[in-house]
Amino acid sequence: RDRRFSGGMSALLDSGAAAAHEAALRSAQHEAAEYLARFRQIGLLDGHALWAGGTVVEDPSVPGTDGDGEGIVRTIHFVRHGQGFHNLLADVYRANGKSFSSLGDDFSDSCPYRRHEIRDAPLTEIGRQQAMVLRPAARALRPELVVVSPLSRAVQTALLAFDHLRDGPEAVPFVAHGGVQEQGGVQRCDHRRPIAEIAREFPSLDLSALAPLGEADPLWNETKREPYAALCARARAFFEWLGQRPEREVAVVGHSAWLFTVLNAVLAVEGEAAPHGEGARRWFLTGELRTLRVRFRTSEL
Repeated sequence: RDRRFSGGMSALLDSGAAAAHEAALRSAQHEAAEYLARFRQIGLLDGHALWAGGTVVEDPSVPGTDGDGEGIVRTIHFVRHGQGFHNLLADVYRANGKSFSSLGDDFSDSCPYRRHEIRDAPLTEIGRQQAMVLRPAARALRPELVVVSPLSRAVQTALLAFDHLRDGPEAVPFVAHGGVQEQGGVQRCDHRRPIAEIAREFPSLDLSALAPLGEADPLWNETKREPYAALCARARAFFEWLGQRPEREVAVVGHSAWLFTVLNAVLAVEGEAAPHGEGARRWFLTGELRTLRVRFRTSEL
């Protein structure tokens, strides 16, 4: 049910990578605790945002069939992008004693995610390595579709990790979808570039799903973070779109807050004994792959 490849930083270039891994773990623990506390504060964990059309299931031996009341079961390989420059900067800030909120409510100079230099932050060298470390695991999978956030770090991770699916007889579509984009607004690392720029940098990427959203990033707001209700609605719309597609095995490459919200507030996790924020619903590390099965109820699509 749960294949975890956290990026294997300790096996990468040098001892500095191990130190970076420890810093990333501390950041993940800190940010997961912040988001979980906010979710509890606003009542997001009480089930009101759950989508009736899909449930994460343990390991069904026989997938349901369309129209039988249970629906169809899809295998989804969720991946968080590798380390981006904003992640590195946050680790450096924290290592030097700077405190800041990761929730999009910190407008101070102490918040690295607001820096102009890291708009749509790309992967660092360690982030690229994390994506390439995923290749053996990715080759063992059989996704018929790779869906990515249109932010650069997610696209780069997808193209590097699933490189074998880009060309040749095994090639599958790589589709950018706005429903997978990170929570928007305030934090410039999450500010999408114009579609034309994305097309120039990633010419093989299918951007047709972005066209209805417009050239500019519709989620961007300089002073207001995307509300959680809107984030949940956007994620539900994405899964409705995914449930209507024919592919039964899909890779989805996205972001930490989006993934955390999906698994704690949008999709119910059937049979999960661990509390919110743990088990299958824990915070994704950079470069982590986690395979889950989702039952789509066709009556709700």
